[in-house]
Amino acid sequence: MSVVAGLPAAFSAQASPTSIEAQERLRFKDLHPDFEDDTFMALWNAAGADKVQQYHNELEALFKRLASANVDKESCDYGFRALLMPGPASGVLEEIFDFSQLSKENQADVTSKLIRLAYFHRFPKRVNSNLTDFLKDGDPGLKDADMLIALDDPTSKPENQTSSGLSAACNPREPASKAVERARFEDLHPKDDSFMTLLNAVGLDKVRQYHDSLENVFKELTSSGLPTKHYRIMFSCLYKARPSGHLVKNMSIHSSKDNNATSRLIRLAHFKRFSKRIDSTLKEFINGSSNLTEKQMITALEQPIELADTQSKPIAWEVDILQAGYQAPYERSDIIIQPILSNLRTWATMWSSKEYKAPYTSIIGPTMIGKTRALMQLAKHVCVIYICLRPEVSSGQPPRSVLADPLLPDTPHNLHEHYARFLGVVLDTAAAFFLRPRVTEMETQQDKLMLHNLQNLPPKTKGITLLENAVVKMSDAMEFLKNTRLKVVLAIDEARNLIKPEALDDKGLKISYFRMLRRVISLIPAKKGFFTVFTDTTSRVANFSPSMDKDPSLRILKGGLKLFPPIYRLATLDSIARPDPQTWKELMLPTRLFSYGSPFYGLYYNDLREFRPESAMGNLLDIAQGKLLCEESTSSPSQLSKPQIFALFGSIIQPQMSTISSLNSELVSSHAAHCMRINSACDLITSDYPSQFVYASAANRLLTITKKFVPKDKTNRSVAGGDAGGDAGEDAGGDAGGDAGGVQYYDEYLIDCINELALAVQNGLVASGDVGEIATRIILVRAACMTKKINVTGVPSIPCGSSARLQDFLQTLTGKDCNEIQFGSMRKEDQDTLLRRGRIFFNHFNLIQYTPNARVFLKMLYRGLAVQCRPYQPGFDQLFTIYLVPESPNPRVQLKSKSKSKFKSELTSTSEVEDSIPLNVANITFCGIQTKNQKGGIDWRDSYKWSKSYAEIEGVNHPYLVMLFNLRGPTKTPPELHAWRSPRPPATDDNPGADDNPCTDDKQRVYIEFSGLEMIHCLTPSIRAALLGLIVTEGDIMQHEKGNPQNVTWLKIVKPLVYREDDILGDNQDDKRGDDQGDKPGDDQRKISEAPILQPRQKRRIK
Repeated sequence: MSVVAGLPAAFSAQASPTSIEAQERLRFKDLHPDFEDDTFMALWNAAGADKVQQYHNELEALFKRLASANVDKESCDYGFRALLMPGPASGVLEEIFDFSQLSKENQADVTSKLIRLAYFHRFPKRVNSNLTDFLKDGDPGLKDADMLIALDDPTSKPENQTSSGLSAACNPREPASKAVERARFEDLHPKDDSFMTLLNAVGLDKVRQYHDSLENVFKELTSSGLPTKHYRIMFSCLYKARPSGHLVKNMSIHSSKDNNATSRLIRLAHFKRFSKRIDSTLKEFINGSSNLTEKQMITALEQPIELADTQSKPIAWEVDILQAGYQAPYERSDIIIQPILSNLRTWATMWSSKEYKAPYTSIIGPTMIGKTRALMQLAKHVCVIYICLRPEVSSGQPPRSVLADPLLPDTPHNLHEHYARFLGVVLDTAAAFFLRPRVTEMETQQDKLMLHNLQNLPPKTKGITLLENAVVKMSDAMEFLKNTRLKVVLAIDEARNLIKPEALDDKGLKISYFRMLRRVISLIPAKKGFFTVFTDTTSRVANFSPSMDKDPSLRILKGGLKLFPPIYRLATLDSIARPDPQTWKELMLPTRLFSYGSPFYGLYYNDLREFRPESAMGNLLDIAQGKLLCEESTSSPSQLSKPQIFALFGSIIQPQMSTISSLNSELVSSHAAHCMRINSACDLITSDYPSQFVYASAANRLLTITKKFVPKDKTNRSVAGGDAGGDAGEDAGGDAGGDAGGVQYYDEYLIDCINELALAVQNGLVASGDVGEIATRIILVRAACMTKKINVTGVPSIPCGSSARLQDFLQTLTGKDCNEIQFGSMRKEDQDTLLRRGRIFFNHFNLIQYTPNARVFLKMLYRGLAVQCRPYQPGFDQLFTIYLVPESPNPRVQLKSKSKSKFKSELTSTSEVEDSIPLNVANITFCGIQTKNQKGGIDWRDSYKWSKSYAEIEGVNHPYLVMLFNLRGPTKTPPELHAWRSPRPPATDDNPGADDNPCTDDKQRVYIEFSGLEMIHCLTPSIRAALLGLIVTEGDIMQHEKGNPQNVTWLKIVKPLVYREDDILGDNQDDKRGDDQGDKPGDDQRKISEAPILQPRQKRRIK
């Protein structure tokens, strides 16, 4: 039984788009990238499915024909776009299209088809015959010349446009000045909906100056004889990353005056594309005040938008696929919905105004966890009145409900009375609906509930009276339910919009919509089966379920004070996970990997790849990154907020945060973290990032392989400044820039995140004892992402989510070929087995609370997961799986690069596995990591502990690898390899002397040592400096006073005996233990003195 009042029609099964329509919509977007969705719908409605399919088939065939003849694709793309727009079409054919490589006969045929396709697109109702016949033979009464005349006529209204000439983005409520500039923007930028992006970036005044300048340039250029439309199309292609050769070739500019206009047009395109990079006034910039040459600007404009302009890259949502996802089968209803339903029934019975503040709760959980779908599932059991308060301009789903406007009135006046009347009308109308004859099942009545009586109320009806009567009436109407404890749920989604203090209470004080609505809800009589649920993803938990000492409305003591507990245990993770893979090819399938974690990503990718296989991967990772950062475009490194940094690191290395930090609430509400626990007082929240491959891939993509265009100024120096460009250029393909700049890998995001993490350690947000292990996890994940990947035939590769050979991974870490690396082992054949057969696959770490065995290592491999060991785990700090491919049959491996150490090659090179490799637990082994971050030497007598026998790892019967990271150790040339003691089991109460005897069945250990950060080759100098600042950080207040003798003296007075008297820095040294086998302290103190003093960044954004 169900009814969902307020759910949009698009979410009912009857309103779901057909698969044919969805497929053709996506084809339309691929063929017409700059056209809006309403253009497709107008064409679809005017021509019908068959003709639209024929149109797409013919257009694709024509473009393929031109491509096979080496006709420039860019000129075809924007030339056809120009034909479809009102204005001189003949000039487009003459000036833009270049068919010189075709024979005259083929030129005529192609030109004819272009005209007829454009004519059909513009005037679909005029083509009555079969479209294929029309393209072949034309229309008996209509020649191509006549069609050109129709396309030329700017007064001919296209039949595939909506009746309104305004963009769908126009808002009649916006200020007149803003509306004027929006109209100018749409006129100057055909089929470009980025007006708000530009406005938010530079402000209204600069937008107005930009429009003035652009109009003046167009007027000057049109004096050469070509129409304005021609230059608008050319300008659009210029700032949308089209090759600049067309600008020079097609504008036909020769005079010095026109050359000046062209120069200004280039600068205006650069401003349009990179508006945030312009520091001077727009007038100065347009007139030449810039350290960039025009050639450098054009080169920057030519870069793909996703590389050159990541700060303004929007997320491309496929609405049809999103809506279809709401119709997918719901899994685990018994462990997700039934507990929620049981709690709501209990709380509805417990509701009493003398004890509780109001009958409401909130569903708290990360984005994409399934809060809205949970409400939809509740509607199968009770009446759910669903209202989504999403902003009108939002692209999210579900869209804004019609009933949102009464909940968010523009001019709130006497809001208490308004809400009482509103809820009274809603419940009264719902009750009337269910009191009709023959209404026994609500499921058949979905989307028929029309709550439209708000304006028809008797004017003298008191809101509170209306509400009380409606609640009683609604309760009586729902008596047919089998369980009458809960009858009606008012579900308000995207409820953050209720938080703003917009209204005035009866004392004239500002109050939020939410608090006023809660006051009205508190008037609901008890025992009537009514309850309210608020959901959101971008508000703090405390907004809807505050702790009692932080509730701003506790001054009103007339009623109860208690709040009902929030709902946060939504067990939807892995609900659509695919079966365990049986081969290496199945292991690497993106459809399988993305099915782990939130069910949204697996469903969305699976549908999207059928329609857009080329862009599905990038689109999905863009969405995941946007959810982690809580923004659709990527901020520059210096603008990343603290929650954004912890969201990125949480997804890949999982630093353990203090539960007392308010950051936990913000991570859960806005940055995809999971709420693991909320205490009864709602003042302690535990957040965490469970293993989700898609989030790890998205975070690593930003932190590890982010690219940027680095132009050179007139002195041939990098404009970007700093050493990031130099480091990345030198270590990661340094000649990418050349004399004219170029695309380079750079590390600002990672460096910025590491520095912020170090500050968090200083401030006590992260345990300082964990910093060495955190640094090691950062190093290992970076090395795994930078290692050349193994491509599996027929399987798309995932950025920062591919497998690699163990020997390539070690080469990335050390910068050496494996025959040059110093290994320690009892038998060389064990080392050879690992290097020859070893494969690795991980891109993130998660904490586990037990010692894994071989079967667990195999399941870790399934998820692309490495693990941080439980506290006090003997032997190792981190572990990851190594899979030994079978000796027979021997998979054919084709190396595509012979590079050994240059990261330019490692980042772009691959090896390809063509045969399927079976997955079997019998081929599992592992790598164990031991991290040392102490001052002073290592006691090598403990080396027997770094083994599988001491760690008590079972089921592994192959050689295994151990890596020791002595992060503060001295780097020696050549590196020194110590002799490790043979593995021994741990001592027990029953056998206290067990660790005195070497294990006879643990002789296959292979080990490698890393002493000092300088030995790790995949780190640039800037990253090493940031990591050094992290590993020497201590969670002590003395760290904040470094270098201030007066404050240090004060600290020693107020904390007697805590710090050594002779140590002005409060550098509390560890005891230096060791024996004749241990290292000397070396240059450890020099490193610490050179580590950067961490200061909070002035540019940190406050969110």
